[in-house]
Amino acid sequence: MPEEKEPYAAVLNNFAEAILEGKPLIANGKDGLGSILLAEGMYLSSWQHRMISLPFEEGDYQKAFEAHINR
Repeated sequence: MPEEKEPYAAVLNNFAEAILEGKPLIANGKDGLGSILLAEGMYLSSWQHRMISLPFEEGDYQKAFEAHINR
């Protein structure tokens, strides 16, 4: 795969190659879920003005998100 200037383009091209040619993924679902957990943890920490531990309790993010958007 040629080097891409845009990282997202490289991931999307790799995803297409995985489907069409059976090539291994450079970013799998487990990696993606970890990124989402980290992003949600950053928001949760910001909204609650405190340090949190990962993984946080299931449902904590959703409750905080709903409280944040309903302010």
